[in-house]
Amino acid sequence: NATIMFLIYEKHSECSLDSIISCYPKDSSFRVWFEVIDAAFPEDSEDEVFARFSHYHPLEGKAIETFIRGYGGEACLPALYELECEGSELAVLFQMMIYEDHDDSQSLEQCIERAYLRFPSLASRLANIYVKRYETTQDTTYIVRAAECFRYADAHGMLFSHFIDDLIALYDNWSDQGVLIWSDAERERLLRLAELDDAL
Repeated sequence: NATIMFLIYEKHSECSLDSIISCYPKDSSFRVWFEVIDAAFPEDSEDEVFARFSHYHPLEGKAIETFIRGYGGEACLPALYELECEGSELAVLFQMMIYEDHDDSQSLEQCIERAYLRFPSLASRLANIYVKRYETTQDTTYIVRAAECFRYADAHGMLFSHFIDDLIALYDNWSDQGVLIWSDAERERLLRLAELDDAL
């Protein structure tokens, strides 16, 4: 998301993305991650960028190595879980990818449920799982849990893009029935967030 914001800024100003990135310290997560992405181009040295990334973010470097070494298969799940317990968000994302590849929705949900409090960027994903769970069970407690997850993501600045619209739709569909309650101020704030997101 930050990269997209800077690309938009670059497009509407005299400033180049490279000059913006150079303002960040070499060990900052944003700069190192951008360089990892940028290293996909042949003229750059991916090994050097990954070595620097692993130096500053050893846990995440181990997660990448584990995933690649295991060819993204189920065999690397135990090692990825250990790295998750140590605090690696990438280890969680790689586990999610494996569960999705194997259509293991139960393990995927369990993985996100245990990790979203630690990594709030996953909360909106869990909210959508709960909405789908309601569709099969007709149990409105899943609607309440979905709203709580969206609010948790929002409270941590992680309510990205279409998830804002998902939360608004959830309130619109369920506030009249008394399942969810939201104030006029909250409605106005979310609608404003959605407008700002659309403007970008």
